[in-house]
Amino acid sequence: GLATFKGSSANFYKKSSDYGGGSVTAGISNYPTLLHDGDVVIDTGKLTSYQKDVKGLRGAIGVGDSNLYLAIFSNATVVDAAYAMKALGAKDALNLDGGGSSALYLNGSYIVGPGRSLPNAIVLVK
Repeated sequence: GLATFKGSSANFYKKSSDYGGGSVTAGISNYPTLLHDGDVVIDTGKLTSYQKDVKGLRGAIGVGDSNLYLAIFSNATVVDAAYAMKALGAKDALNLDGGGSSALYLNGSYIVGPGRSLPNAIVLVK
């Protein structure tokens, strides 16, 4: 899946190959897409056993009607994360790396993790 951002607009694509081009200010691609148009769209047959069966820290990014969601879920599978994003109100959502790569930093301190040094970050500025 692919999430692109331009100013305050966000677009989600079920497959990164669905993106038709154009300028963006940010983008992130990962697997799998969790939600598309409000529906859980995970093909569980293509998930690894770690994604499907192992409960752990899971990250996700998504959008709803008027909100952007960046979430970390504890004790969840990737499928659990999809349903949790839907319950929060997201219409489109993308899985992010989980486990030791999961961290949430808010107002000057870590709320979750990290389990190791992180080479990547999603930074939201209001």
